[in-house]
Amino acid sequence: MVADVERAVILDMGPTARRQDLARDAAAVMRLLETALVLNDEHGSSTRDLEKLKAQNGRLKAEVLRLENELIGHRGKQEVYVAQAQELREMKAALGKAGKDLEDLRASHAEERKNLEEELGKLKSAMAPAEDEPASAQGLTTCAELIDVIKSLGGESREPGHIRVQKCSGADEGCQLRARAQH
Repeated sequence: MVADVERAVILDMGPTARRQDLARDAAAVMRLLETALVLNDEHGSSTRDLEKLKAQNGRLKAEVLRLENELIGHRGKQEVYVAQAQELREMKAALGKAGKDLEDLRASHAEERKNLEEELGKLKSAMAPAEDEPASAQGLTTCAELIDVIKSLGGESREPGHIRVQKCSGADEGCQLRARAQH
């Protein structure tokens, strides 16, 4: 419905004024339609731009996800690296200690070897045959061996030139042999 005021204005106009007013109004309607078309086209462009932005946003989200996964991988590698570096430090410390222990052992081994060589020299000189030592007594290293040889030679015999064993004691302190030649 048309308002009474508008109705009165339209009826008061003459035919020429009414044509001019209608032409002006038709031109205004045309401008209104053109504006609507442009805005609709712009809305279509905005919709396309929105779709482009959504696609770009999706690509960026995928890139962020890839980078986050890569970061997680790097963090895991960093943890492994830190653990390996700690283990390496511990192994180097243990190796240094083992090297020092080895040098200490070598030094003590050298000293012990020197002592053993001195003792071996003493034993060899003690075991060296005496000038008047019979061949049957050479190479005997213990008192027990000597007693066995004496017994095998007849240590209990009372014949002249034979030895009689009287006492053998003190295995820890060395055998003290008291023998006397029977003539």
